[in-house]
Amino acid sequence: MSKESDLSKIRLRLKNGNETLAQKAYVTWKSLAEIQKEFPVHFYVLRLMSEGQLKEVPLHICAELINKFGEMAFSKDGCINSETLDVIDSSYRETPDGPMLVNPFELSTAEERTTLDEIERYVRFLKKRFFRGDDLPPDEHAR
Repeated sequence: MSKESDLSKIRLRLKNGNETLAQKAYVTWKSLAEIQKEFPVHFYVLRLMSEGQLKEVPLHICAELINKFGEMAFSKDGCINSETLDVIDSSYRETPDGPMLVNPFELSTAEERTTLDEIERYVRFLKKRFFRGDDLPPDEHAR
């Protein structure tokens, strides 16, 4: 088994207490951060949906969210999937400077921090390889 396939099977605990596939959660976290930065209204709607505060989503925003985020975040019936809900729940924070997404992982050992660093490097490698010139922002893990 290759190192890359090993990384895709590793589970880490999120701050909400749930365990999840770490690589998928990492990509979800970074995708959410990008949506929050580039499309704040869409992110706001996504957050309200995740908290159950929004019963009806404007169709054009829902369609754009599904188009931008796709099956990574939504199930076939248009609901936010449980993994995305866990990442939002574990990373979203209201701060004096405004809302932000923090590292969603509960990293309690050096091995867990190393694992997350390896996942970050691998995702950056893939992104650079397949999306030339496009890079993730610098990452500072909350340790």
